[in-house]
Formats: sequence, structure tokens, C-alpha cells
Amino acid sequence: MDCLPGKIAKNNGASTCTDCPAGSFAMDVTKCVPCLSGKYQPSTGESSCIITPAEFYSSEGASEPIPCSIGMTSKPGQSECYSCSVGKYLDFNGICTNCDIGKYNSISGLTTSCIVCPAGKYASVEGSELCLDCEPGKFQKFTGSSSCTVVNMGSFTSNPGSIEPTECFMGTYANVTGLSTCFKCAKGKHNEFLGENECVDCTEDTFADQEGYAICDPCMDGFSSNVGAMICTKDPQSDTSSTLSNISSNKNITTLTFIFIPLLFIVCFISYYGCYKRRRKNEEIEDDTPYNRWQKNEENKKAGIETEHHQGCDDHAEFDIEAFTSKDIIDSNKTQIETKTDDTFHIDNEGLTHNPMFAGKSVRKSFAKKRIKQQHQTVIRNDKHEIELT
Repeated sequence: MDCLPGKIAKNNGASTCTDCPAGSFAMDVTKCVPCLSGKYQPSTGESSCIITPAEFYSSEGASEPIPCSIGMTSKPGQSECYSCSVGKYLDFNGICTNCDIGKYNSISGLTTSCIVCPAGKYASVEGSELCLDCEPGKFQKFTGSSSCTVVNMGSFTSNPGSIEPTECFMGTYANVTGLSTCFKCAKGKHNEFLGENECVDCTEDTFADQEGYAICDPCMDGFSSNVGAMICTKDPQSDTSSTLSNISSNKNITTLTFIFIPLLFIVCFISYYGCYKRRRKNEEIEDDTPYNRWQKNEENKKAGIETEHHQGCDDHAEFDIEAFTSKDIIDSNKTQIETKTDDTFHIDNEGLTHNPMFAGKSVRKSFAKKRIKQQHQTVIRNDKHEIELT
């Protein structure tokens, strides 16, 4: 007996046909066959199975497809679901889609959109698993970028993944783009500013003997240099001026020495002599009596020493007596010498008194301060008396 498609005759010679159950189909009139994996059949009496759609899976003999779990997907006719691979994400249609440029995905089964690359990184192709760092000499300050920016002249980036460029330091420069480090200024040049693309020559009388000078050093006294000099040279004119200066300086020192030292000696001597005179004056005031002076004069005469008198600065009466003769002059006051029997000798402002050996001598008063010694005559003066002897 012939059966319609999807039906079978269970027994040979049967007068009726039977439908194949769901999840199967009738390959011929004698046998129902289960649907293969990735296919399903929800109806009975069918002659074929249906392919399982995307995002669903089905096993052998399935009557209905099973949807994939969250984060899972599948292609049509799949017997199982799977996660989206790295660099992809599961879109709203349940399809794994590549990440856009500037984005990445490093894990599988991503159900949302891909991750945006941070600043300093980039993703130049679709389906990127990772973002790449900007190379030295480049930077990127924005997120989700597909490339990096080359640094301009006067700047540099030395580290990978730079967000901002760095200006060249003082003493360095960058005259090209995309540098990872700036160049040092050459010898004889300098740069005292940031972010420069060139260095300038040292000015006159300055120099730079090494690379990387921010400010040129000044030449020492007696040295000079031209523009852009690496060293200073000795100025020939400075030798003569220096020599003359040294000579003048030495001469001044010598002159000061010859003037100052004697002057210092004189000042010290005057100071010492003044102290000495004051001390002697005080001693003389205490010991300078007429009798003591006469006695000292007599002792000097016996020793053969001629007595000289030095008048002091005070008003104390001083005089020496060398000898007396029979002739004495008396002044208008007629002050007489008083004869005494003892050996005392005294002079005051009123007159003269001395021992018997000078009896009969005359004294006259005056107010002179000078002692004059002549041949056969001696004149002794002080503030109050004058004695003239012949």
C-alpha cells in the first residue's frame, strides 16, 4: 500500500497509513526517522525537518528549537550555542559583531558593545582584542581614537601611551616633529626657554664649553670671546693693564707701609713719652725742693758732672746753684740772706735761707724761667727768684 509523504504503513499489507510523530519525518513508507541535530520538526506526518535558526540550538529528534542563553549565540543549524569571541560582541540581532575601530573586547561572550580605548591608546582596526599604546614621539589626549598624534617641534614624548607632549627643557631643542627626546644645544650655543626648536649663539664675552647650556657663562676678568665661543681667550691688553695695576698696587702698599709704620711708631712714642713725662713730673713735684736740688748739684760737682737744668711745664720753682762768690746783687726789695747756724737750706717765694757758708750773699727777685751760664758767671732763674753769681 502506498502512503502519502510523512506517513508510513506499520505492517506490510496494512490498509491504512500512520503519521510520523513530531521531531521526526518519514523517509519512506516503512520507517519514521528522527530529525538530526540542528534541526527540529514540531508537526506530525512530515516528510522532512526544519533547520534550527540562529541564536537557537536543537539536538537530535527535537520538536522545538531551544534559544541560546544570555551572552551566547549560534548560527543557523547549530546543535549548541556559543559565546562571542574576543574582539566581538553580541548585537541586538544575536549576531557576534566585530568591535568598531577605537574600541576593543578582550573577553568572549560579550553581550554589550565593545570598550572604548582610553587616552594615550588607539585601535586602528575592527575586532581589536586590545588597544595599543601610542609610540614615543606621539600622543593621544582623546578616548576612542583610531590613531595617535605626532608631537610638534619643540616638544617630545619619551614614554609609550603619552597623553600630552612635553616641552623641551632649557638647554635643549627639537627642530623636527615626532621626537622621543630633545637635542642638547651644541657647544657655543644656549637656550634659556622651554619648548624651543633651536638654540642661539653665546653673546660676546660669554662662552659654553659643553653641550646643553641654558645660559652661557661670562668670561673672567682679563678674558674675552666672540659670538658663539666655546672658550674665552686671554685679552692681550689685559696683560699690560694687569701688570700696571699690580705695580701700582704694590707701590701703594709700599708707600702706605713706609708712611704708616713710622707714623704708628711716632704716635706710640709720643703716647709713651707723654705718660713718662707725666709720671716724672708727678715724681719731681713730690721731690723737687730747693734743698734737694742744691744737694744733688753739690753731689754732681764732686763727681765732676756738669749740671744741666730742663725746665718743666709747671709753675713749680726750679733752679740750681753751682757756686757763690763775694758779689751778690739784691733786687729793689733788698731781700737779705738770713744766716743760720745749722746746715739747712730753704727757698720760698719770699726769700732765700741757707747755711753759714753762704753768709753775706745777696738775692734778688724776678719772674724769669731761664738759666744762663756764661764764663765766670751763672744766672739761675725760676718763677720767683733769680740768683746771679760771679
